Amino acid sequence: FREQIKTVNNISFIESNSPIQGILVGDNFKTKALASYLFEKGFFVRPILSPTVPTGKERIRVCIHSFNTTAQVDNLVEEIKQFKN
Repeated sequence: FREQIKTVNNISFIESNSPIQGILVGDNFKTKALASYLFEKGFFVRPILSPTVPTGKERIRVCIHSFNTTAQVDNLVEEIKQFKN
């Protein structure tokens, strides 16, 4: 996942070496929209919204599991790219 996200432009990721990864989106509306889009594509991700996090720091929480395949991770990154385009 960490290697794949290097290919994503115009979106920020929280630096993390744990299975929990964060995609910084920056506002509640866009964060909910991305979470909904990814859910429709089969990815169970969670939006973390203001006021839980400071305004401007809204994010998507992604948990990568040992049972996730490389293809699933690659597909997740591709769907993130598609949403941003």
